Amino acid sequence: MGGNVIIDVVDAVGLVRKNRKTRKRLQKAAQEFDRQATEDSVALSKARQMLYDVAVLPSRDVYGRMKNVDHFELAMIESPPRAMRGASHGERVVSLCCRPPA
Repeated sequence: MGGNVIIDVVDAVGLVRKNRKTRKRLQKAAQEFDRQATEDSVALSKARQMLYDVAVLPSRDVYGRMKNVDHFELAMIESPPRAMRGASHGERVVSLCCRPPA
């Protein structure tokens, strides 16, 4: 029975050393996790700000202009010639309709 006590004490000392190493490793991992979480938070904040600046602000400004459009100003805008509707950069619009225009 006395021999078991010595083995138990030796095992306990080994477990204490193992637990200390494990605790140090976990503390180091926790610090790394906190550092990475901080970096990720900063990067996410920058990405949100960029998205806001690039997508939301221009849309908000355009919507604001459309919402507050002066109808008299619209009446002064001329429609493009029929042949040019839908064309850009001098291209001519070609109808793909089955019947020739009347």
